[in-house]
Amino acid sequence: MALDVEKDTNKILFKENVKPTGNYTEEYSKALFEAHDIKRNSPYKDYKPQYLDPNFYTGEKSTLLEFK
Repeated sequence: MALDVEKDTNKILFKENVKPTGNYTEEYSKALFEAHDIKRNSPYKDYKPQYLDPNFYTGEKSTLLEFK
């Protein structure tokens, strides 16, 4: 999701067709940027779990022995 951001103040610029949420506060932008930083710097951002697929829907055979 791409957002328009005012570069000088780091305020998020909302689209006109979005339902108004009341008075804009800097906490909205700050919270969103902090959440983005946490997600971007997370050690788990590239985590891809291994799933057990006994019915071969993925085309790969999986058994419980792989997970022990």
